[in-house]
Amino acid sequence: MRLPSFIKLPRHSRFEIEPRHYDPIKEEIEERTEKIKRELELRKKGQGGRRINISKAYKKKEREDLRSSLGMFFLVFVLGATAFGYLYIQEHAETILWMGGFGLALYLYFRIKGIF
Repeated sequence: MRLPSFIKLPRHSRFEIEPRHYDPIKEEIEERTEKIKRELELRKKGQGGRRINISKAYKKKEREDLRSSLGMFFLVFVLGATAFGYLYIQEHAETILWMGGFGLALYLYFRIKGIF
């Protein structure tokens, strides 16, 4: 006789796999047709070419890389300064830890807001 329980135990399940057929030639044809359709739509709208879109995407990527590297530099600086101050300036260790915590909170705030 089994006792009632709040814990639900997993039941045995069978492994089921659905085989799918992969045709690389068909995939390539579909990709090409989609690309051509997008280019034709851009030309109809008067946006003449892909270069503008690629350059915008490249510049956006550069900005994101710069932001993330600045954020990483700020984080390493705050943690390094806190560790250095705690190890070498023992008289004001509590103040240094508070400042490090404030710097970390500032980093997290900027990270959430999307600045870093």
